[in-house]
Amino acid sequence: MTRDAGNETINLSGNFSLISGSFTRRTGTTGIARVNFAKAGTQNYIKSGGSITNAINFVVNSGSTLNMSANILDGSTGTFTLSSGGGLILGDANGITSATIGATGGNIRVTGTRTYDIGGNYEYNGTINQATGNGLPGTVNNLIITNSALNGIVTLTSTTSLDGALMLNSGVLSLGTNNLSVNNGAIVGGAAFSATNMVATGTGRFIRYFSAGNSAPFVFPVGDITATAEYSPVMLDFSASDNPGTIGINVTGAVHPSINSGSTASSYLSRYWTFTTTGLTNYTYIASTYQYPTSDVTGTETDMKLSFWNGSAWTTVDGSNAGGNQLSITSSLDNATGKLDGNEFTGRISGCVSDLVNPTVTCPSNITQNNIAGSCNAVIAVPDATYGDNCGVTILTWDMSGATTGTSLATGINQIGTKTFNVGVTTITYTAYDAAGNSSTCSFTVTVVDAELPLISCPANYNQNVSAGTCAASIVTSKSYYQ
Repeated sequence: MTRDAGNETINLSGNFSLISGSFTRRTGTTGIARVNFAKAGTQNYIKSGGSITNAINFVVNSGSTLNMSANILDGSTGTFTLSSGGGLILGDANGITSATIGATGGNIRVTGTRTYDIGGNYEYNGTINQATGNGLPGTVNNLIITNSALNGIVTLTSTTSLDGALMLNSGVLSLGTNNLSVNNGAIVGGAAFSATNMVATGTGRFIRYFSAGNSAPFVFPVGDITATAEYSPVMLDFSASDNPGTIGINVTGAVHPSINSGSTASSYLSRYWTFTTTGLTNYTYIASTYQYPTSDVTGTETDMKLSFWNGSAWTTVDGSNAGGNQLSITSSLDNATGKLDGNEFTGRISGCVSDLVNPTVTCPSNITQNNIAGSCNAVIAVPDATYGDNCGVTILTWDMSGATTGTSLATGINQIGTKTFNVGVTTITYTAYDAAGNSSTCSFTVTVVDAELPLISCPANYNQNVSAGTCAASIVTSKSYYQ
């Protein structure tokens, strides 16, 4: 401890641990009481009991990182200052706030002024979901995400830019409606990116600076947490650009609202990426990939092409392909053929390219009906078969066998309709074909029951005398009639 003109200063190079009792400024002093966290490296702040009272100023010096985890610095009416080059490791759910005290005040709850320098380093290492808090400056040196909660999320409270590094070690950094900018010279690193270690964009954008000329490939480690966490990064590799500038990107985990505009999409993704740019002109990118989960694909994945929507029409990038949960360009694009600014990219194709899917056809239920009185048949209105196909059914035929026979035309869509069926069982088979020759069949029966009893008419009774001298008589009877 040093004293100078009534001021009292503790330059702490070890850990601060308060288990019980009171940590307070000495009574009767009129100067400033201050604790400087001065270790070159990381030192821990632990407050498991006791209290801090009176006006004590706390300062984290440059070169020192104060690991607070979930511990709270409160009670003091003094100030708190994170110096440029200093660092904070924060475990509270509310991160750091500018003035809030109480349960939502974050790790730092002194009632004096809280100063968080734009040259500081901020790490979020909570074991529960966290917010960065409104105390995080609009520009910082390093932002580090090391949240260890199961499927942990750290939500960016306000728009932030980085001059040093974004380090994604564990947990999702969710932007919500705020932008995150990686400025010129800043880097993005950490552990392997995944659905549990990425930037979830929401409507906010992940923005990265690109220099003029030929720049190294860059992967935007983005995804979404709309329903479940899904990692869907984009890689861009610029071979030329007349000017430096920025590219912003956000991901929407849903079918593009205009997916069927202009033509019906036969295969498409339930995901699209929206770009904005500033400063970039006359650029060329020689490689670009877009990754997506298998559940995003509707139709045939390998049929899709990278396509972009400019607000009124779709453009299909012919030099592109899809497969293995990734869209890729196979030839260079530039600011005319693959403009990024304001366009929304997805996987899409209209029509069928390689149709390997059989159509579906569903017959009506079996039909049983009595014959028409006096006839050996019945006139029956047969319900239509239903059919479908990913690329459309082009031919529907039928064939009748059994008590009644017949065959439809071999082309077009043919339904049985209303027909006369003979008594007995008739089997009807429908066959549906698509343009690729794929087919499916279904069958049902039409049974006509002869429910009418036969009729017979006998002649009248006969009375006749026997022949003379005999005990018999010869009688000619009328015929019986039947039907």
